[in-house]
Amino acid sequence: MTTLTDTETQTPLSLSSTGQVLKALKPGQRYTQALPPGSGDAWLIADLAAKSAKPLVIMCADPLDALRLADEIPLFAPTLRVRQFPDWETLAYDGFSPHEDLVSSRLQAMNALLHASVDVLTVPVTTALYRLPPPSFLAAYTFSFKQGEKLNEAQLREQMILANYSHVTQVTAPGEFCIRGG
Repeated sequence: MTTLTDTETQTPLSLSSTGQVLKALKPGQRYTQALPPGSGDAWLIADLAAKSAKPLVIMCADPLDALRLADEIPLFAPTLRVRQFPDWETLAYDGFSPHEDLVSSRLQAMNALLHASVDVLTVPVTTALYRLPPPSFLAAYTFSFKQGEKLNEAQLREQMILANYSHVTQVTAPGEFCIRGG
C-alpha cells in the first residue's frame, strides 16, 4: 500500500480510498508520494479524476511524462476527457516561431479548460513557467467550429471583427473574412 503524506503535519493518508485522498487534498497544501511502479500514476490520476467534481491539472517533470500520462489515463478511464498542454519546443532565443500545430493544440487545450470540457490536463513544468493569455483574451480572439454546426451569423461577424479580421466581399489575404451562402 502506498502512502500519501501531508508535508505540513506529516500525517500519512491511506490510498486505499481515493475518495479520502480527494477530501484531504486542499488548495495551497503540498503532498508527497513515491512514484507508483509502471502505470500506477496514470491509474491513480484516472481514479482521482473520475471521482473529482473539478478538472485536475497535473504538473509533470518533463514533456514526455505529460505525453505518457495523457496517453495512459484514458486506458484506465475511457470516459475522461484528457488533454495535454504541449511544450513550445523552441528556445527563447530561437529566431523562428513554434509550429502551427503546437500553437493550435495549446489554444485548444486552453479553450477546453476555459469551457470546462476537460477532466485532466497534463502540463510539463517547463511549459507552466511561461505566461499565458488571460481567459478574456481567449474568449474574444479564438473560435472553434465543427463541420455541420449551425452558427449565429451576426455573432460570428462581431467576433471576427473583434479579433481584427477585415470583412471583405472576396478573401484575398490572411486576416480577411467573407460570409457567403445562407
